[in-house]
Amino acid sequence: ENGLVEDVLRECGKEASGRMLPLLQFTLTKLWENQVHREISFRAYRTLGGLQKSLIQYGDEVWHSFDNDTNQQARLRHTMVQLVRPGIGTEDTRQIASYADLEQYWDLVKVLADKRLVVTTGDASQQSVELVHEALIGDWPKMQEWLKDDRAFRIWQNNTRVALADFQKAQDPGSLLRG
Repeated sequence: ENGLVEDVLRECGKEASGRMLPLLQFTLTKLWENQVHREISFRAYRTLGGLQKSLIQYGDEVWHSFDNDTNQQARLRHTMVQLVRPGIGTEDTRQIASYADLEQYWDLVKVLADKRLVVTTGDASQQSVELVHEALIGDWPKMQEWLKDDRAFRIWQNNTRVALADFQKAQDPGSLLRG
């Protein structure tokens, strides 16, 4: 519709940066998929939530698509939380997880990749996954709730992974826990 491009650009504002461009791409893709009679409408844009909320609303849609399967919802929660590095005095950020980290959840990772909530990279022997955008961490209430509940464990888990990697590099038995 006339004027929609200007509204989208206005919402991008001066933040047409690394943060906004992926949200713009996501929103425009969803708008293109939902066009009616070869037209993208203001109504469709507002229904998506605009640039700021389109990915968050989509995250909720994906979550609710598992409403009849609490086991799958628990697996989704576990997978998504593993893709966040909890900040200590800083903001939480995306974290890459390897196939080995999420091997028993990889079938779900593939579903989430098909739904464009995560991105997978690498070949069969070195696959990894990460969240599609940090907006899922900072703006999605569901993710914020999970991170709040799991923060202490995730900090411990990440510290343990770092210590394990350091030990594997050094192979120093003196760095093992004692007592």
